[in-house]
Amino acid sequence: AFARLLPTPTPTPTRPFIMRWALSSAFVLLATAAARGAEQQRTWRLRARPGDDEKLSVHDHFELVNDAEGEAPPLSAGEVRVRPVAFSVDPYMRGRFRAPSLAMRDYVMPPFDVGAPIVGGGVAVVTASRADGVAVGDRVTALLPWQTRATVRADAPFFGKLDAAVSDEHALSVLGLTGASCELPVYHFWLKQRGGADAVRGKTAFVSGAAGAVGSVCVQYLLALGVDVIGSAGSDEKVALLESWGARAFNYKHAAWREQLAAHVDAVGGRLDVYFDNVGGAMLDEALLHMARHGLVIACGAIATYEAANDARHHVKRWFLVIVKSLTVKGFLVSDWPPAEWAASFARLAPLLADGRVRTLSTPTYGFANLPTALVGLFAGANTGKAVVVVDADEYRPARAHHTEL
Repeated sequence: AFARLLPTPTPTPTRPFIMRWALSSAFVLLATAAARGAEQQRTWRLRARPGDDEKLSVHDHFELVNDAEGEAPPLSAGEVRVRPVAFSVDPYMRGRFRAPSLAMRDYVMPPFDVGAPIVGGGVAVVTASRADGVAVGDRVTALLPWQTRATVRADAPFFGKLDAAVSDEHALSVLGLTGASCELPVYHFWLKQRGGADAVRGKTAFVSGAAGAVGSVCVQYLLALGVDVIGSAGSDEKVALLESWGARAFNYKHAAWREQLAAHVDAVGGRLDVYFDNVGGAMLDEALLHMARHGLVIACGAIATYEAANDARHHVKRWFLVIVKSLTVKGFLVSDWPPAEWAASFARLAPLLADGRVRTLSTPTYGFANLPTALVGLFAGANTGKAVVVVDADEYRPARAHHTEL
């Protein structure tokens, strides 16, 4: 399936052309290497933590530092030096800007330290290695500091070599932790519990944040399983996109969004078998009202609450319906599953990607300087699908699937 994602090879060139191409390519590589050698090391650091009632701000909470160019320290055993190509910006990162607290004790990862680099997922090219099985020129996915060059350990969580048949865009979306964040909970909490894909065909599901990174994968995946899907999104354009895939959809920014959700639920039988929640807040409250008895709520995210002031946060008012309807509510972190399960998830998603039933959808932003802007934009709905920041446009390998650009 991976091989089918590659472009069709071009015919072999003639020998004179090969010589001219080799000489010109060598010149370009030398010039590029010289230019990169002259670059300063740039780092985005946490300037200050936002207050409890304060939204994340590019100017107030991020600091770009230019460090003098110098010799990189020697690598220790197991370390690799990389040049980032593209970074993933994700809603979960917002929690890492908060101060350590009892509520954040079990968060995905510990809070960022003031003055330390911001860290996020990304794709990079290896420029030096002292790790077995990792060679110079390999592409890897890893948790990367927001720097123009970085040193990471090959045995660190989330580090992996990227298959040559997988584009960078796919690796940051459907065939990465974004795709696994949809497929693994649906597979383990629903399909396996209900007797497989045949048993859920014709069931009903509601996905909130349906045009976001995980939500857009989830809508397509559930549709591929034969599920009737309802999705919420934050613009009429996003609603039209979801409808073009075959889902029912509504704009949650419309005043009558509750009535629109109710009408869609009535159209698919009057009950929701599954609610895949990326939003939380009032949307979760409304979804509980429409759940079928013994239904399943998969709690993936709560983006509606990440930036809300404490006194403005919506607190769930219909939790008693979990009891009345005998609902199962499953929260999860994708790191709950070992890497072998991620690989199995990618193997289940790859055929759907190859035959077009699931497509990678992303919004790339270009330039290292725009990393904070892209992250802050997540909480204003600036992205459709996966938000990616491309820091090396020449090296970046996009998918052939549809994507939008800022």
